Amino acid sequence: MSYRIEIGPTARREIKSLSGYRRAQARQIIGALALDPRPARAKELLAEPAIYRIWLARRRLIAYEIDDREERIRILRVRPKQEVDFERIPGASYLDDESQTEYYARGFPRAG
Repeated sequence: MSYRIEIGPTARREIKSLSGYRRAQARQIIGALALDPRPARAKELLAEPAIYRIWLARRRLIAYEIDDREERIRILRVRPKQEVDFERIPGASYLDDESQTEYYARGFPRAG
């Protein structure tokens, strides 16, 4: 079973701001979530059920929400460790504009 990946505009901007090497790492981690949405190194947030976090190079957090019913993963944030505010990672309001959401079956489109 493969999950569909959705990345909202805020997370997309955060990914785009990463250096080339870190951006490639983020893409690899996010792409792997489609096949295994709960890898061993991912942790569910205690205060937010169905929202998980996974670390990118020990310095950045990738926060995402899993919707098993819809077989969908929503990437909520990709933030530096010092900027993480778990109270500001709500699952329902991660999109700035629903029409700008990008859907991914695998990987990412090339930045244009």
